[in-house]
This record gives sequence, C-alpha cells and structure tokens, in this order.
Amino acid sequence: MLFVHYAGCSTCKKAAKWLQEQGIEYTARPIKEENPTVEELKDWHRKSGLPLRKFFNTSGLLYKELQLKDRLSAMSEEEQYALLASDGMLVKRPIAVKGDLVLVGGAQIVPFLKNKRNLVFALLSLGWMGLIFSLSAQSGEVSQSLSEETAWTAFLLFLPGFKEMSTAQQQLWIESIQFALRKGAHFCLYAVLAMLLAGAFWNRERPFFKTALSAWGTATLYAAVDELHQLLVPGRSGEVRDILIDSAGAAAGLLFCAAVLWIAKKAARNRAA
Repeated sequence: MLFVHYAGCSTCKKAAKWLQEQGIEYTARPIKEENPTVEELKDWHRKSGLPLRKFFNTSGLLYKELQLKDRLSAMSEEEQYALLASDGMLVKRPIAVKGDLVLVGGAQIVPFLKNKRNLVFALLSLGWMGLIFSLSAQSGEVSQSLSEETAWTAFLLFLPGFKEMSTAQQQLWIESIQFALRKGAHFCLYAVLAMLLAGAFWNRERPFFKTALSAWGTATLYAAVDELHQLLVPGRSGEVRDILIDSAGAAAGLLFCAAVLWIAKKAARNRAA
C-alpha cells in the first residue's frame, strides 16, 4: 500500500499509527517533498470515485490564501489537476493507494480498513457456522461412522501396536474414546467460531470484554439453535449438555484471544521502553 502523508499532519499520524497497530504494511511518501503528478492525480481521482474537489486540502493555509473556495467552481478539471500538482500542500492527505483502491483522508481510510477486516471475519464466521450446520445435518449413522473413522486414524497414528490388535480390541479402544472425541469436537468447533466472531465484532474503541461478550453470546445462541436443528435429523438428538460444552468452548477460545492480546500489548510496551 502507498501511504501519501504530511509529517506535520495529526490526522496522517493517527492513520499511520493505526495501520502499524494492525500490522498493515505500507510505503510512506511525503506529500510536500514528492507531490503527486498530474497523471497520478487523474488516476487516483478516477479510481476513488470522489468529486475532484475532495482532493483539495480545504483546511490548509495555501488553499485559503489562494481563495480557492470561490475559484474552484470556475476552473476546469485540467486546471484543477495542474493546481494540485503544483504544490503538495494543496492536496488532501493522507491518501492510501493499493491497486484500484484509492482512499482520501484519514476519516475514509481508517473506517474502511476497520470495516473491511470486520467483514472478512464476519464472512469467515458464517462459513464456519455453515460447516457446523452441515456436520449437524448428518444422520446419526453417518455421524457415528465419521467419529469411528476419526478415532481409528488417531489410534493408528498415536497408539503403538494398535494395528496389530484384534478387531475386538480395536473396537473397545474406539468405543472408549467416542464420547470424549465427539464432545471435544463440539468444544473446538465453538472455540474457533467464537474467535472468528470476536474478529467480526472487534472495535478498538471499546474494551475487549464487550467484544468477547458479544461473540460468546452469539456463539452460545447458535449452539442452542443447532441443537434444535438436530432434533429434526434422523438418529440425532438435541441436548442441553452439548450447549454447555459449546458455550465453554466459545469461552475458552475468547480467553485465548484475550491472552494473545495481552501478550502483544506487553511486547509493544517493552519495545517502546
């Protein structure tokens, strides 16, 4: 991403800080020393979809000195491009450019990137919910068979001598782990779902516990709905116990997120010191 900025601009500093905090890589370009060319301005204007007047730094001293507020309407686009290219201090900043995406001004850059990230996590959450739904839609027979195959593979990989056991012995081992395996799958599926939902609900302006509460509540509600759904599937049942396990998994996933955030913040403070 190309990040066109002015060192003395507080909005540029805030936008740059936010990009750094989010781990978004960019190439910084000082607008005063390397002001945009006419060709660049034309390209950015076209890609941004904004009126050309939005590219002017209307709060700048130079804009006011030249009395452009009253003059712009009488100028052609070519004249405006030439004027903007003549002095970078006339151009609104910061400007973020990546491929066909052009964002102008801090108020447009930060909300867009925030919303984009939230949207990605929301779509991932919906996809994960779809996976859970598809697993719950399997009949009791199919679900049992999948659990047995998973247990068989696990024992084959991690239990020495399992392959040499008799069929009866192997079946006893598989049956011994069935309950833990199925409930463990519930726990893990909802831990991942809650973490994805936390990304969808994430807002740096509010405490993480509020984000976590929203994510946990949504995951628990979906667990309840999914158990009701299983009542309609042949050979399956809906159980309150499974809702509690799912809810606990969601809480565990969010605790993991909280721990990662705490470690990241502590590391950032240590680097700053």
